[in-house]
Amino acid sequence: MNELQSLQTSLQTSFLPFWIILLPLIGLIINAVITPLIFRGVHNHLHKTKVIFAGSVATLVIFISFLLSCYAYFILSSNSSAIKSPSYLWPNIDTLKISFQLVIDKLSIILCLVVTAVGSLIHLYSIGYMGKDDGVVRYFVFLNLFCFSMLLLIIGNSLPLMFFGWEGVGLCSYLLIGFWYTDKEKLQNATKAFIMNRIGDIGLLLAMVLIFKSIGTLEISNINQIISTYQSTYQNTYQNIQQITQQTLDSQTITIICLLLFVGAIGKSAQIPLYTWLPDAMSGPTPVSALIHAATMVTAGVYMIVRFSPLYQASPTAMAVIATIGAGTALFAATIAIAQNDIKKVLAYSTISQLGFMFLACGVGAYTAAIFHLLTHAFFKALLFLGAGSVIHACQGEQDMQKFGGLRKYLPHTFVTMMIGSFAISGLPLFSGFFSKDEILFSVLALPYGGSGLYLIATITAFLTAIYTARLISMTFLGEERFTVMVRKYLHESPSVMLVPLYVLAFLATIGGIFGLHHFLVPNNYSEIVIFSKLPEIGIHLPLTEREVMISSAFISIVGFILGLTLFRTKTKESKSIRKIFKIPLSIQRVLENKYYVDEIYDYILVRPLRLFAYHCSIFVEQYVFDLVIVLLQRVIFSLGKKLRTLQSGDVQMYLLFFLLGITSFLFLALNFKG
Repeated sequence: MNELQSLQTSLQTSFLPFWIILLPLIGLIINAVITPLIFRGVHNHLHKTKVIFAGSVATLVIFISFLLSCYAYFILSSNSSAIKSPSYLWPNIDTLKISFQLVIDKLSIILCLVVTAVGSLIHLYSIGYMGKDDGVVRYFVFLNLFCFSMLLLIIGNSLPLMFFGWEGVGLCSYLLIGFWYTDKEKLQNATKAFIMNRIGDIGLLLAMVLIFKSIGTLEISNINQIISTYQSTYQNTYQNIQQITQQTLDSQTITIICLLLFVGAIGKSAQIPLYTWLPDAMSGPTPVSALIHAATMVTAGVYMIVRFSPLYQASPTAMAVIATIGAGTALFAATIAIAQNDIKKVLAYSTISQLGFMFLACGVGAYTAAIFHLLTHAFFKALLFLGAGSVIHACQGEQDMQKFGGLRKYLPHTFVTMMIGSFAISGLPLFSGFFSKDEILFSVLALPYGGSGLYLIATITAFLTAIYTARLISMTFLGEERFTVMVRKYLHESPSVMLVPLYVLAFLATIGGIFGLHHFLVPNNYSEIVIFSKLPEIGIHLPLTEREVMISSAFISIVGFILGLTLFRTKTKESKSIRKIFKIPLSIQRVLENKYYVDEIYDYILVRPLRLFAYHCSIFVEQYVFDLVIVLLQRVIFSLGKKLRTLQSGDVQMYLLFFLLGITSFLFLALNFKG
């Protein structure tokens, strides 16, 4: 207990966490209240000024939040303690006592830097991309609200605070997917995303209830206090950690809690079976897809698993489930991505696949590798989405890659930056994705919860990733031009306000692997942020060494990328189909193009029966319950009123008689029942 008290007293108390999350809220208030007053009734020629003002405010507050996050990072780099805000009592109901407190430690600071850095670039990019939209102020309000909610999710020190941010980012996702709400399809996609996320949230809520019942607290630091108390055992074997944890909770309860938390992660991070909302989320503005549905919100599930890693280390069953679903989702989504023709849908399924990689890493206990890949993925996936937005912006809203081709000479800057992003996601040597992917592949082999089967699935997925990414580049920028004369007439490179974020992200996607080379380049980096910083290697027999894994993964990535470039570099006006290239039956191509018909299966098994049930319930309830009850109640009241109104005779003497009778009855009751 003395160790725990000394750990708590070593925490630095500061208002810095409050300012990091409040700045986006300030930008939100300015754009929601002040900006409309300033530009009320302005003419069209001032619309550009309004866009610049609203965009500058929204971007500036996120950038200042980024600078404060950098300051917090340097504090944590020089001091092992965390930064906590003053604690304020929130609900205090019987034994439920929750404090409103924000804590920044060496895990949450990485996510803070990702959200604010990538968020600042995407806010800046949006000034150019959304410049002609009439709802641009509303757009920046929603983006600032999202950043506030995401930061609260990351640094909130209790499950209710995390859940508040969790629901906040879900709300912003709904608002931004359906940003163009006059389009019925976009509104339906927003509703679908909202409902499917609520399904996952049920698991998170049940986990919170079970945690409170079992442990008696919802404070994250208290939930992990056993690991904090026994800090000296971090480098011990998994078995010792399990023995320590099981002194408080039995293994069955731990497993149930872990699986319920994972259900919430499945919904938020779009894993099997709750992944179908993410591809449809691409109907929102492309910068939204880059920020929310690629770089930040969808990684919240991975962050939560890592945050509660002490519990997961005590449940081999939960770890196996996470690894299996992560690996399965990664491969499943990659096979779909290779057959899609919508440029944003390819990137959407790619995101699902990469999230599967992160969960695979969590499932085998490689939490550091999961966070490392989360970091590099934020760089190269945001870059690819913004590059796709630049292409769509230049091609008058067209998203079908079969109608692109030859854009390299028209969009040279977009081509160069997207090539860098494609190198990174494909895992080509020296780019950021190569190092983080290799770390996961090696961990799958090296750690006790991994295995050769999972390694094989991950390797095949990496190969497919290189192919479909090269296919996207080839069909979009190379080969013969397939776009219309009207598109060619207006083709233009994006403005500087959009190109600057692309080049910054391209730079980060190139050198991002440096953040993981802790062995000799960065001795005090984030690789020590996770509880089990030194992973056990006792009794583990590796079929391959790390060098062999690195060489083989590099070879697979290079071969896959070259294959994708050469096979899909079309020479004709018609795009080559994967059926002709890979010599597969037409039926398989249709299955892949239609995403294995999962949406149709869900519609047939779940949506239609529920709609039919709701329809019949509405008829029965309205006709035989509400209508009958209301009609009967109306008749009773009417009849009673008709009889009682005869007492209203207008005779004052009769009224006085009733008054005296009432007073007499009251006195009689008071005297006889006063005891």
